[in-house]
Formats: sequence, C-alpha cells, structure tokens
Amino acid sequence: MDDRGTLSANAREVGGRATQHLKPHLLIVDDDRELCEILKRYLEAEDFRVSYVHTGEAGAKAGIEGSFELIVLDVMLPDKKGFNVLKDIRQRARTPVLMLTAKGEEFDRILGLELGADDYVAKPFNPRELAARISAILRRSGWQSDNKNGLRPPKIEFGDLELDLGARTVSKVGGPLNLTSAEFELLHMFFEFPGQVLTRDKLVERVLDRKFSPFDRSIDFHITNLRRKLGPHPDGGERIRSVRAIGYLYAWPRKQ
Repeated sequence: MDDRGTLSANAREVGGRATQHLKPHLLIVDDDRELCEILKRYLEAEDFRVSYVHTGEAGAKAGIEGSFELIVLDVMLPDKKGFNVLKDIRQRARTPVLMLTAKGEEFDRILGLELGADDYVAKPFNPRELAARISAILRRSGWQSDNKNGLRPPKIEFGDLELDLGARTVSKVGGPLNLTSAEFELLHMFFEFPGQVLTRDKLVERVLDRKFSPFDRSIDFHITNLRRKLGPHPDGGERIRSVRAIGYLYAWPRKQ
C-alpha cells in the first residue's frame, strides 16, 4: 500500500498502542477509494488518525490483528458482506464497529446491530455526522478516561453480575460477558437506576449520545442483545422489563 495513510504506513507510524492517548486510530473498510480519501482528510482534520482498506478480507484481518480504537465498516464490499466481516471481528475482538448502510435499508441496520455493531450511519451522510457518531462511540467505549485523580474507577456488583468501570468489562458469576460499548453503557445506566423506569429518549440521549427519534429503533435492538447475553436472574426472573410505550427497567431479583 502507498504512504498516504493506508494501513501499512499507519502501522509503521503507530508502533503499537503506546500512542493511543494522542489520537484515536480509526480503520475504514470501504471499497469506495475516493470516499476513503475524503473521509481520511476530514477525520484527520478532526484530530483522528485514519487507515483504510478496500476489501472485506483485509478489513477482517486488520480489525482482528490491528490496534484500532474504532472500525468504520461498509455493508457492501466486493468480496464479502460487511456483516460477515463483523462476525469475524466479533469472534476475536471487542473493537467498536460503526456500520455504513444504504439509506432506507432498515434490514441492514437491524442485522448490523443484532450482530454486535455499536451504531450505524446511512449513506449518503454528512462527514460531520459520521465524526459525531464516532466521537460518541469512543466516549462510551472509554477510549480516554475522564478520571483525573489517578484512582481506578470502581467495580459495581449487582446480584450475580460485576461491572468493572475501569476495564469496561462485565462478568457473570466469574465468567466474562462480551458486551459492545452501547450494551455496557446500558447496563451501567440500569445499575445506576435499578427498579426505575428509564424512558427510551433518556436511554438514547445518554447511551447513544444523540437526540431521540421515534423512528430510530437502535436502542431497542441494543436492549434485546443485552437481554440475550445477560439471561434471566438466577431465580428465573426477567432482568430487563419493557414498560409499554415508555421504556425499560432493570428488575430486582425476586430472591435477595
């Protein structure tokens, strides 16, 4: 690859994750070479570092083996579907993934979220919107901690679950759960307000860091994925309950 910011050049520049605190390193996986160049120039002006590849195979390999803070992944790639690339990455890495979908293709957005994407942006999009979505995902993924006093953030225990705010991991009776950044933030918010109904608009604004739209069902699919990964309480009770036309609540277990 050439030296205009493609993967090999950036790999030499990065030298591992030691420079992570300077600028977040993004990987764009898209076969539109002109779009990649445009996004690279725009995002680098927004203080990101950008690499790109143009095939699904290269994207999966880089996403698994590389040191990136976030991956921007197009659904339509010349050699394999972006969904299959996402599956490959999710089997080996927890790196946040933002999917690029075709405008109006709701099925693609739903499938991407079900497979573990952190968010999506529909093409055509404004680069400013893309940058805002990337920044929101990085904030909730804990790329740079807001902790300034050098103390490790606490661990939160709730029943059979433990949420580690420092490592941004969740374990269930000793075993790790592989949560996306959105799922982690949802669980954290539920732990802050157990037994309280949280409206969908409040969840969207806090977790996804954007204004609520009644036509955007992203938060519902994140909830569905989180429910599946958590399973029921040890007593068989439902953890996350739907409150019709309002939102969701995290239920206390029936047996304390």
